[in-house]
Amino acid sequence: MVDYWATWCGPCVANFPHTVELSNKYKAAGLTTIAVSFDLFEEETKVRDFLAKQAAHFDNLISSHNNVGQKAWEDFNIGPLPEYRLFDREGKLRQKWESGVDQGELEKRIQELLAEK
Repeated sequence: MVDYWATWCGPCVANFPHTVELSNKYKAAGLTTIAVSFDLFEEETKVRDFLAKQAAHFDNLISSHNNVGQKAWEDFNIGPLPEYRLFDREGKLRQKWESGVDQGELEKRIQELLAEK
């Protein structure tokens, strides 16, 4: 699961605890979680503080694009934040949500993908 987000994005911040919860709940079953922040480089301390407060113990990256712009949208092929993507065990993109997702739907899709062996 990849969560594309930023600290300046209200829905991203509101949904991030769910990302942490799902990561913790399904890690032992094989879920790998990565968060990619689109904050400015000078906001790294703010991002890291937010992640620490969330107890986000998974891979957390800050985009090298230094904020969201046309180049970032093109390179990442993303729409409005927050964006979530689920990949299967082979790395194939299986689901993509732009502008957020219903957390129940996200969890259901995670369960379905983890059930595939």
